[in-house]
Amino acid sequence: MTATEALDLMAGTGRWNDLPYLPDNGGLALPWFPAGELLGLESGEERWLVDRLIPSESINMLVGSPGTGKSLLVIDLCCCLATGTPFLGREVRQGKVMYLAAEDGWKRVSKRLRLWADGRQVAAEALNDFYVLPSPLQIAAGETQADQGEAVIDAWLQLQADIEAIDPVLVVLDPLVDIHAGLDENKAGEMANLMRVLRRLVRGQDRAMLITHHDKKGILEPSVYSGRGSGALAGGMDGQYHMVGVQAGEGEEEDALQVLLHITKGRDLPPALKRPIGLRFDRGHWLVDESVRSAKKEKELAELRGIYDWLRVQGGQGAVIREVHVALGIAYNTAQARLERMEKLGAVIRTVERPARYQVNPGARDLIA
Repeated sequence: MTATEALDLMAGTGRWNDLPYLPDNGGLALPWFPAGELLGLESGEERWLVDRLIPSESINMLVGSPGTGKSLLVIDLCCCLATGTPFLGREVRQGKVMYLAAEDGWKRVSKRLRLWADGRQVAAEALNDFYVLPSPLQIAAGETQADQGEAVIDAWLQLQADIEAIDPVLVVLDPLVDIHAGLDENKAGEMANLMRVLRRLVRGQDRAMLITHHDKKGILEPSVYSGRGSGALAGGMDGQYHMVGVQAGEGEEEDALQVLLHITKGRDLPPALKRPIGLRFDRGHWLVDESVRSAKKEKELAELRGIYDWLRVQGGQGAVIREVHVALGIAYNTAQARLERMEKLGAVIRTVERPARYQVNPGARDLIA
């Protein structure tokens, strides 16, 4: 049996388990639903694992460079779910959690769990609904590892059986590269097959899955397809979250871990989440911190404040866009965008429409943040 055949075999198990029932469709080979019949079914309200951030019955990917804190974020999430503690300030659905820590050994996982429990003042037994397997488990194999087909199927069946027995609200596979042997991440067919297999673990089961993965080198502005490998991997995800490290600011500890969390793909997520979330790591727990900003954002804020200070010197006469462009050496289109942004914030007032002339709103510099 080749590895591809093994994946196809696994994808076929429980093939229709995500359907509400098998329709009586006159003997057709596949379960085709008349649209009117589906329309009459109660879909119910959206179930959230983490309120307005991670929906239930979804498969998601957390992407980032090595050292950005992906595993730390995963442990924080798992501990919050197991104990019913809010995650990033959002309510969670409490339940059992399974974490396949394929990269980190038990000593490192234990140390991180202790850090979290001490920081939140939680007793060890409160985390007994958090199940950890601190060891690799390869549930898929590429063509070059065809001889591992039988072992892969055994591992898959064991994982599937344990998930059914524990019935968790979340399954974490950390990282993707350590749950397969020889799969080519750049081949759409192999990644699509893997996604079909993994989806069987969540669809129709009222649970979510989170997979950690590495991004492409040099990524500063994350997008849906900035993760490493074929686009079929990102395309098969319901949600994708991308961590980008942010250098500590002046006066902060150099080793302070802080990131921007970009939601680059999200089913049923509100548009407001397209704005990156600043996070700071503190005693095993991630905290939302609006002061955490990218270098690009810091540059933009510096330009806005520079424009405000220059306009203040001009007094009541204000200035038009071209004057700001020339005086501060900012591109004309950039100066226009910055002034319009400041107007929305209430930091400047447009006194003339054409050509647009702006003057400062006295005492409103702090609105630029």
